[in-house]
Amino acid sequence: MKSSSKGSVLIISLIIMSIATALTIFTVKITKEIINSYKLILDKLEVKIAAESEIEKLKFMFATGNFKNYKVILLNKIDKDYPDEIILDGREYNIKNRVHLSVLDLSAKANLFYHTDESSLRPLLVKILGEKEGVKLTNTYLDWIDKDNLVRNGGAEFSYYKNIEGAYYTPRNNAFLQDLEEILDIKGYSEDIYKKLKKYVTVSYLGSDLNLFLVDLNLLKNFPYIDKTKLEKIKNLKRRGKLKELEKFLKKENILNMFLNIDLSKDLKIKINIKRGEAIEKIYCIIDFKELNEAPYVVYKYKE
Repeated sequence: MKSSSKGSVLIISLIIMSIATALTIFTVKITKEIINSYKLILDKLEVKIAAESEIEKLKFMFATGNFKNYKVILLNKIDKDYPDEIILDGREYNIKNRVHLSVLDLSAKANLFYHTDESSLRPLLVKILGEKEGVKLTNTYLDWIDKDNLVRNGGAEFSYYKNIEGAYYTPRNNAFLQDLEEILDIKGYSEDIYKKLKKYVTVSYLGSDLNLFLVDLNLLKNFPYIDKTKLEKIKNLKRRGKLKELEKFLKKENILNMFLNIDLSKDLKIKINIKRGEAIEKIYCIIDFKELNEAPYVVYKYKE
């Protein structure tokens, strides 16, 4: 065979080997990607089941646990990895590096379902936004929930929402907001304002008054019916652990007793976060653990 022919055969062989090598590498890469995809799918399935399982555990432990006054629940544990008690102020618990749990009793926040008049919502908005903007947004909120069509100063009623391009809704005309996020439909409430406000308020039909052991006491100084003297007395009694005296003080002050107490509502916002590999599952729910309609709890919000 001539040397030129041998050279051609060698070149062709090298090309074929290169193609074969490239195909092998490609096949290995695709195989790895498929394996990784299956692993991710299995991890996602595992964390989803695990997260839902933890919620079911918590339902039982909370429904059969002992809600103490102030801010603590003593657990009836069915899982040794959980602590004996959980402080219901929204702090995060790391359960054996597999479950990240946060529980907040909603008595830590002003409930817009019960506290919507100008003397309660307005101070919150004024604190966050300043006097002028706070008053205006109080009025747009009150126009949204009241049953009339009279426009407050800076407020908005049916005619305003009817003329918004792309809007297909009108004021709710009652206090039964479906969710706190509904505030974003109200005139003047931006995403930024909503993020600031939601730290202090909630919407719950099964909620209760503000809990003095969970609420931000510095926020109370913005309420017109709590003067500096009363606020300092509340802080002092709480700091010294004079709980019976604090309870008596609240009962004597009728206007304070209308919206402040030292009891938990058992209306809990629960957040579960579980991670396996690249898969993450988050569950957020609000469950009321008071016995209602012969049931140990009611789930009225659940998001994954």
